[in-house]
Amino acid sequence: MDHGFAHASWEATFAARPFGKYPSEEAVRFFFATRSAVGSAPSALDIGCGAGAVAWFLARNGVRVTAMDGAPSALVQLEATLRDFGCPPVVSLLGDITQPRRHVAGPFDLLVDHYSLYANHQVKLREALEAYRELLAPGGRFLCCLFGTGCTGAEAALRLDANTFTDFPAGVHRNTGIITLWTQEEAENLLRACGFQVLYRERQLHDRNGVLTEKLIFHLAHP
Repeated sequence: MDHGFAHASWEATFAARPFGKYPSEEAVRFFFATRSAVGSAPSALDIGCGAGAVAWFLARNGVRVTAMDGAPSALVQLEATLRDFGCPPVVSLLGDITQPRRHVAGPFDLLVDHYSLYANHQVKLREALEAYRELLAPGGRFLCCLFGTGCTGAEAALRLDANTFTDFPAGVHRNTGIITLWTQEEAENLLRACGFQVLYRERQLHDRNGVLTEKLIFHLAHP
């Protein structure tokens, strides 16, 4: 089985439509909760940066940002977002986010995975987390956002492995390819096994007209 990052499918997704330009509440809260721990002008790696909603926010707040994505069209949107908000320079990289050490050396004071790594087979996801552990500076902080098993469509999706699915018939993951879902306990155990200290965890369950989306949000540290 090919557990690699699906560059082609995400390129098609970003080429088809523009994505949002504003950071989520979880990204904003993470930054303000952790900035005192990493000092002034910290370095950050935005993992799967997409259109740059997190990258521009960090850059405008004095962070030295490297933004990486596997889809060329995402980086085109990133550059447009940075121009729109008049941001300081951001290093943009085209690369496989499941194999970061091929593209960056680190260490970084901040890592941000804003719902990107989940879109891989669980084997690749764990390998990626282990690699990011090595890229996080001592005392650094990591925002890791995953999806939970309570998402609509999970019960009828095609299961590829214990936690990996595809072919969602409904919900926010419909037509998104391979994804990995966890219970909160499973996700926390995984993150600890990869060498992270869990500082904060949050589980959100969104119900939008009967479509459920379960989000698992973790603030992590390099012990």
